[in-house]
Amino acid sequence: PLVANVLFEFDRDGYRDSRTDSLESIDRALASIAAEKLKLQGDTLVGHADRLQGSGFYANQALSERRARTVREMLIGL
Repeated sequence: PLVANVLFEFDRDGYRDSRTDSLESIDRALASIAAEKLKLQGDTLVGHADRLQGSGFYANQALSERRARTVREMLIGL
């Protein structure tokens, strides 16, 4: 399995809120697949928020889901 982490600014979930250097991890993972002539069989997206629970569990859960959705949209757009 290849792992790529996309980090977002605090309490943000949009494409422009993702950290540029973390987007490079997706590029490296996809380049590795291409270089080794592999076929991507599937993917698993996992969204996370902070563990502070300042806004509560449900707010963090919603933020995590929006972040995963943003990364999904990034991958579809590639």
